[in-house]
Amino acid sequence: MNGTSWIDGSSNRCGHEGDLYGGLVAEIFPVLAPPELWLDDEEVQRSFIHESGSRSILELGAGYGRVLFRLAQDKLEVHGIEASRDMVLQAKPYAEERNIDPSFITVGDFRDSGTWPEYTVDAVICTDATICLLPDSFALEKVVAAAVAHLSGEGQMMWTLPSGQSQNHQAPARPTVTVEHGGFRYVIREESILSNKDDELLTLKEIIKFCPHGSLVQRHSALHRRALFQPSEVVRLFRQYGLEKISTHGLQDRVVIRGRFK
Repeated sequence: MNGTSWIDGSSNRCGHEGDLYGGLVAEIFPVLAPPELWLDDEEVQRSFIHESGSRSILELGAGYGRVLFRLAQDKLEVHGIEASRDMVLQAKPYAEERNIDPSFITVGDFRDSGTWPEYTVDAVICTDATICLLPDSFALEKVVAAAVAHLSGEGQMMWTLPSGQSQNHQAPARPTVTVEHGGFRYVIREESILSNKDDELLTLKEIIKFCPHGSLVQRHSALHRRALFQPSEVVRLFRQYGLEKISTHGLQDRVVIRGRFK
């Protein structure tokens, strides 16, 4: 793996979204979205990957590696790119528990191809939560072009778009976890957070007033439900950059788009 792939624990972060996903948000994210959480679109992607025989995977906006952990357990070579250094730091204990080298995530902004690692893979995956961070069609095209450039000769891409429908995923039961940050202690239990500042019960939306980059929870919730890009636009770009054998798989609130080289 080329480039700087791990970090030294400094507070510096890479890019605007890296700031949003830093601090307390990075600490509580693995609790709110644990490695055991496996959504329906991710199951479809996983099936596509195994069906195609892909052996190496790059995920854009990999977070702390939740999706990649499952693929690594399937004996696949996994790589990720993530803007938040704090989020990448969260990967280390989970990776060590699974005997995975924690350097599988590169710190970089997936919207800036200059920060991407220099290698090719069999498949590039990108979830709707990541695609929602793209501001416009121009940015989308840049990311598609960069992703294609990182594919091997018969590689494929599997991207998920939000359909704009309400989400109704059944997440596994979350444990009670205490997180200390900035002199405060947060007890996370299911979807509520108890802060000892006022001994008040906080909902996820209310926690934003205590987060260093507090707009994230509110922003992420809104972005994750919007359908900024239509599947037809992504399909057009896939074709424009040489991907063929394109298929779409509709789910309750997501659309999985798959494109392959001949």
